[in-house]
Amino acid sequence: MKKIISSLLTVVLMFSCVLSFCSCDMHFGEEGKQFSTAKTAYNDITIVYEQVSAVVNMRYNAWYFVNHEAENFESSDDAENTENMYDAFAERVGLSREDLSEVLEYLNAEKTSDSLREEDFADKIVVGWTELNVDKDRLQEALDDAEKNIDLLTIEYDEITKYRTLQKYHDTVDEYLSFANDASYYNIKVMRDSYEERILEIKNELQSVFE
Repeated sequence: MKKIISSLLTVVLMFSCVLSFCSCDMHFGEEGKQFSTAKTAYNDITIVYEQVSAVVNMRYNAWYFVNHEAENFESSDDAENTENMYDAFAERVGLSREDLSEVLEYLNAEKTSDSLREEDFADKIVVGWTELNVDKDRLQEALDDAEKNIDLLTIEYDEITKYRTLQKYHDTVDEYLSFANDASYYNIKVMRDSYEERILEIKNELQSVFE
């Protein structure tokens, strides 16, 4: 009986190994090179997308605070009121107290309750944080590298590399990066939601291949 059980266990383990092997993305030769190149491009684009998305959301949240939450604080420079207002702003946009202090020092700006009721000032804080913490040149470089890798792909391997979808992913994220760099508050929510919806639809299609 022990021998039978042992034999059955061996068969089950072997079958499991075969299934695991078959479930892997196994690509060889030129097919393997194409897949690896496409995956590298996908990863570079995704890194840029995640950073751009975070910055655009911060800018939107700054706008939201000025237009919907600043009114909850008194229009006075009472120290406690002003501190609470800036704490609420920092929480809304996703900054720590230390981050906010660093940006204000970088901008040579003082904490006043009136300033934080102005869209331009609130946005300037986020832009200042971006200048201190986000390497825009590196983001563009990552997109350029992705474009070079996409150029190496051939249409005959599109089923494996999702060449055309990958190109669309790159181009849309590139547009989103330009929007993040130059965006005004005009229709920021509409534009953000439009980009996010388009990009996530493309990304979801590629995730099943590259993740």
